[in-house]
Amino acid sequence: MTDTVTLTFPADNRNVSLARTVAETLRLAHEGMLVERVAAVETVLVLDNCEHLVDAVAELTGQLLDAAPPLRVLATSQRPLGLDGEAVHPLEPLPLEDAVALFTGRAGRIRPKFALDEG
Repeated sequence: MTDTVTLTFPADNRNVSLARTVAETLRLAHEGMLVERVAAVETVLVLDNCEHLVDAVAELTGQLLDAAPPLRVLATSQRPLGLDGEAVHPLEPLPLEDAVALFTGRAGRIRPKFALDEG
């Protein structure tokens, strides 16, 4: 069984402790338990929106991968992390019509009365 943990980092993250954020998401008492947790069970750690924290994400990811080789990390970012063994898969932007449909669909789930207007 594989455990999957997903984190999305907000664009305004100047005061974010990455290790603490990951530990809190995993409901760990403190960030010192992070390596033990990801080494204990096969884990896929999904880190989304990393372009704002590339250096911190690269540092933490490198430490976790060194300490827990079975760990797999999927990081979404506009910039590569620069880690050994990193596989980069560039994606093209969505066509405008598809992007608008995706946005309005997601917005509608959050605000059922959401309607796209010309403004």
